[in-house]
Amino acid sequence: MDLTIVIESEASSAAQEAVEEVLAEHGLDSVDVRRAYIRESGDPLPWLALILINGTTFTLATFFQEAIKAAAQEAGKEGWRVIRDLVEALTTRRQAQEGRPGSVTLRFEQSEVEIPMDSGLSEVAFRRMGELRNPSAPLSGTLRWDESTGQWVDSLKGRFICDEPACTEFATTSRIVSNGQKSTRIMLCDQHDSDLQPTEDH
Repeated sequence: MDLTIVIESEASSAAQEAVEEVLAEHGLDSVDVRRAYIRESGDPLPWLALILINGTTFTLATFFQEAIKAAAQEAGKEGWRVIRDLVEALTTRRQAQEGRPGSVTLRFEQSEVEIPMDSGLSEVAFRRMGELRNPSAPLSGTLRWDESTGQWVDSLKGRFICDEPACTEFATTSRIVSNGQKSTRIMLCDQHDSDLQPTEDH
């Protein structure tokens, strides 16, 4: 199964076991759980659970639905409900165990896009999430739920103007451009992004 959950490296073995118990309760007992997210601080940091999804050609809902097929208690459940219930269970269990705030995030390894699982997401948000398949977020690398459009969009969509002089369009992608030995990240609209040479990397 191309699914892994990574929690903070400083987490206790009990924390890892709690995550494994949640997975087992949701028919995902074969998922690997690793204490591997390294960070340094003198103060307690928020707990985290990073759900890594690697190389799926299915929609997210189908991916999770296939993942829990072998579990009789979960068989037939819609994929988006599996995602929602798993996120809520992980949040509840870790929150109670750690006694401090934390976060659950989905990460698509192939497209390097992350989706922070904010509290209070609606059923519609989870249904739309289930329709995602290796999504793109060329500006920020993260998606946010846009209630006004009912879609998951790039977190920076509509927030920055194209860096091309005199252009007034919103940026839709970011690029790394090189000038001699110096590299700079710029934000461009669709038109000016297409005008760049194809050898320049995103």
